[in-house]
Amino acid sequence: MSAYPNTGVRVLTRGTTHTALDGMFYSHRKETEQVTPHGEVEIKDFQYDNEDSEMYFYPCPCGNNFSITKADLENEEDMITCPSCSLIIKVIYDKDQVMCGETIPAHSTNKELVKC
Repeated sequence: MSAYPNTGVRVLTRGTTHTALDGMFYSHRKETEQVTPHGEVEIKDFQYDNEDSEMYFYPCPCGNNFSITKADLENEEDMITCPSCSLIIKVIYDKDQVMCGETIPAHSTNKELVKC
């Protein structure tokens, strides 16, 4: 990414991905203004992958998935953006449960979501 001096304008250059640009935009946006989420989703409605990534996944209407890590939740990062579209959701969770590693029963299946 390159910038025009003294203008605050940045130009997308080769090698900068759309996802990286979105990340820069939303991180700046979080610092400067209030972001209104598309909706709120409880953590128990997410699918959890504890084998490799310790990530929670939730389907986006566009067909991709919202994702958030356990570390993000521990750091109180509760607003997530779909990597394919502009939707933002807020994750509703109990920080104490995430920190202590409690098992949360899945909402819509017979499986349990394990946090640790």
